[in-house]
Amino acid sequence: MRTFIAINFTQDIKNRLISVERDLKQMSQKGRFTSKDNLHLTLVFLGEIAEDRAKLAQLCVKNITAPSFEMTVNRIGCFKRPDGDIYWAGIETNQILNSIYEQLYKNLNSYDFYIRDTEYIPHLTLARDYILKDDADIEEYKKNFEKINIRVDNIQLMKSEVIDNKLTYTPLYTKTLD
Repeated sequence: MRTFIAINFTQDIKNRLISVERDLKQMSQKGRFTSKDNLHLTLVFLGEIAEDRAKLAQLCVKNITAPSFEMTVNRIGCFKRPDGDIYWAGIETNQILNSIYEQLYKNLNSYDFYIRDTEYIPHLTLARDYILKDDADIEEYKKNFEKINIRVDNIQLMKSEVIDNKLTYTPLYTKTLD
């Protein structure tokens, strides 16, 4: 099964992020936009794992020690790609979020999960294969981006699958933060 560990959002936060996506759509020639139901912050992408490994991943999430906290979406960014860029919303540096990531990384490595050893850059993917209109002023939009504050009370081990031709994310386990 295809899995990842994430922070999911309330409907209010998702509505605010969809508003940002709408703005990006108006400035685009083309792009594939993340559906409202699938907006989340990935902590760790595990990929395809066997069901017995999912139980170990659940244990890794369960063993996280962290308080609930506030995080802030503070910018729009872009990963450049030849066939269309990836636009994302970035998260302001947050010590608790970094601690959760570091604990997950350590816990998962102790059970031989392969986690790419790269710097964690927390972001929410908004659009893939994105091509900006020639007359769009994305820099002005970025400069005027209104921050979004998010309360985080839990993290979840998620399953990703296609159901009725729709990408669907289902929680397998929820860890409530202290």
